[in-house]
Amino acid sequence: MRNLGFRKLLLISIVALVVVSVSASSYIAYVKQKSNLVELITQTNQEYVKSEAEQIAAQLNEKVHGLDKLGQHFDNKPITGTEEDFIELTHIFSKAMNLNSSVVAFTNGDAYWNQTAKTWPNHKFEGDVTTRGWYQLGRQSPSAAISEPYLGSEGDVYWVSIVRKTMSGMISADMQLGFLNDIAKNANEIPGAVAVILNHDCLIDQ
Repeated sequence: MRNLGFRKLLLISIVALVVVSVSASSYIAYVKQKSNLVELITQTNQEYVKSEAEQIAAQLNEKVHGLDKLGQHFDNKPITGTEEDFIELTHIFSKAMNLNSSVVAFTNGDAYWNQTAKTWPNHKFEGDVTTRGWYQLGRQSPSAAISEPYLGSEGDVYWVSIVRKTMSGMISADMQLGFLNDIAKNANEIPGAVAVILNHDCLIDQ
């Protein structure tokens, strides 16, 4: 083996030590920077989720309060009239609530919607509305309440209903959950983020 000499060997050892020290320092700095970045992204996402949740809650609470006030007019007064009158009332309710869906339902099983669908020909429900979960919630709740998200009678769209008991049955104002799509899609634009919106027991949107 070639004799490098003590001074050269010492110099090489010092250079090697410096390289190791710089490498270790760079790695520690990288780990620290990565940790700080992860913490920043997590905090940003948490703030975003909290902000969106508060907006959704505020929007729903506003609608609940509005329907509750409408329902108070029918606590001790029956809803009477013709089928045309009931349909017109659903249009009035939907406009008052600034929503495009409203139902007036009765204890005899009849219900009228301001829209039409396969199971709602000519605005009237084709069946016994008292079997529907949102109707039962409206009848059982002491004031306006919000239903769990549910599939509509057509089976292709999720809805949430704000329901209120009346002397004759119940009234509702309804929202499709499509507006949650935009919230989830906007969240997915955050690098590395995946957004999902859940109810208590199942996936609603992502």
